[in-house]
Amino acid sequence: MPAKAGIFPPFVGVILFLVVIVGSVYLYILWRDKSARIIWDRMAKELSGKCEVDAKTKKLKVKGQFEGFNAFLVQDVGHEDAIPYPHTRGSLNLRNPAMVIMGMRHKSMLEEVQTRKEASEIDTGDTEFDKLFFVVSNVPEILPPLLGDTVRKSLRKYHDVEVYLRASRIEWRRAGLMRSTNEMMELYKVIFEIGRLVEALPPRTVTLTQKMADEALIEKGV
Repeated sequence: MPAKAGIFPPFVGVILFLVVIVGSVYLYILWRDKSARIIWDRMAKELSGKCEVDAKTKKLKVKGQFEGFNAFLVQDVGHEDAIPYPHTRGSLNLRNPAMVIMGMRHKSMLEEVQTRKEASEIDTGDTEFDKLFFVVSNVPEILPPLLGDTVRKSLRKYHDVEVYLRASRIEWRRAGLMRSTNEMMELYKVIFEIGRLVEALPPRTVTLTQKMADEALIEKGV
């Protein structure tokens, strides 16, 4: 006798399997987005601000205060290089009377190997730190006091950290969407420590042309 046909066609099992997979992925994305929002809401409280979703980009953002500085935290995508760079960026607005420009980025493992025999362009006074970071500045002699022991120790922890000091802002960046309030707060403490020292520097007159050239140092050197 021929075998009885199943209640459901054979392809139904495949469809159900795909539905379960797609549903699981969708639920994971919902959970991931919700957990990130909870963490950023906590971070907003730390900054005495509010977490919002940008209407255009749908990215998270926070505006608040940190130790008296106007503070900003954003989920962003950089387009400085050929490949878009999704990252988290925290920044503080400040006064920069000496117009110090600085760019700093932790080297990748490959870059560490490639540059291990090269002398650092800027000497921060810490040989090991100089081996781990690309650093550029328009006034390199000012960097050693700005990058104290606590600052250097904190920055060494993060293999993808970047710090940029511009004419009226200092910021940190890390790859992807950060999900640790402790790490974000530590990086704010780092840029605050640098920022408060920058604000105390004596004024230095800089032409608009020189200012633009100094800002370009970051893109060229880091």
